[in-house]
Amino acid sequence: KYFINSRSFESESLINLAINNIVDGISFGLDNCGNLISVPHTELNQHALVIGTTGSGKTNTLLNIVRECCRQGLPLIYLDGKGSIKLAKQIDKICKQYKRKLKVFSMDPKTDIPGLTKY
Repeated sequence: KYFINSRSFESESLINLAINNIVDGISFGLDNCGNLISVPHTELNQHALVIGTTGSGKTNTLLNIVRECCRQGLPLIYLDGKGSIKLAKQIDKICKQYKRKLKVFSMDPKTDIPGLTKY
């Protein structure tokens, strides 16, 4: 439904753009014309799939969604089939920025992942 060229919300100007333009949803990137891409909360209460070729911005798009959910205090479950430690560390950094608790579950409890929950 959404076709975007995702740019990271790392810069303050993009974060402020998201804060000032959303009423009931989250913003997670810009389209090719520089317009803010937003999804209403009602649509986010469903399953979501982000697909694209290598280097197309899938991870940045997902991190933008994580960042916006943390910023707005929304619950989030993030599944990473690859089990990327780098991605877990990026999500941990976002969670700390917004004072959100991160719980990570892994098939290998010896893995050095931030927020790893022993089970």
